[in-house]
Amino acid sequence: MITEFAILLIANVYAQGTGEIAPGSKVVPKKIEKETETTAEDKASPPPPMPISGMKIFAELYGGLRAGKMTQDYTASGTNNENGTVVSVSAGQIDKGYRGLGVGARLGANLSGFTFGGEIMLSSMNMDHFTMDGNAASDKKYNAGLFSLGGFIGYRAGFGTGLWLGYAPVDSLSIVLKKDERNYTGHSFKFGIGHNFEKWGLALEASKHKFGKKEENNLPYSYTSRGVSITEKEVETKDIMLSIVLPITIRE
Repeated sequence: MITEFAILLIANVYAQGTGEIAPGSKVVPKKIEKETETTAEDKASPPPPMPISGMKIFAELYGGLRAGKMTQDYTASGTNNENGTVVSVSAGQIDKGYRGLGVGARLGANLSGFTFGGEIMLSSMNMDHFTMDGNAASDKKYNAGLFSLGGFIGYRAGFGTGLWLGYAPVDSLSIVLKKDERNYTGHSFKFGIGHNFEKWGLALEASKHKFGKKEENNLPYSYTSRGVSITEKEVETKDIMLSIVLPITIRE
């Protein structure tokens, strides 16, 4: 009995060292776990986020008539060295009306009636010539133009009646007549109301522009023209624009 037990013990030790199965030993099958393969679908990146439900993307092209007035306070003193005119203005003001054509485009989104987006606008301005240094004013008109770049927020029920407020941090006013050129930069605010029909619409906007720089100089800005010392102050324009609108739906 002891001999048989010793023989079995030696056989088991031998089997563990050699990997062979000892006689009389029980073989317990090893459980093999099935490896799962990662498919290309499992490795695929998650789908892109869905667009906000109910958000519509739209564009509007518009053009129409623009009219308003430009005002600017200034002071001037000295003798014009070309015609001998003595100039002494302690509280002068330029007050000129203008009219012209304007065109622009809006790109925005409508989310449950709330609208927002960006806008660009160009406008011509037919304005009487004026001087501050005592020189004679020309009978010709200034070839003036206005450029605005900004954004808007508002409310519009579908493509029906809409209201909006606009702000343009980039405004540029250029007034040119031969060698007499004035370039100003500033900003503007506006309010608009309009109604879009199925394929076209009408809009009425009122805007106010303030220009605080002439060329690279902040206003008030002092300089000498034809021997006359002039100090220009801020330029302000107020106008209204009646335009025809072409609405475009980019995404429902």
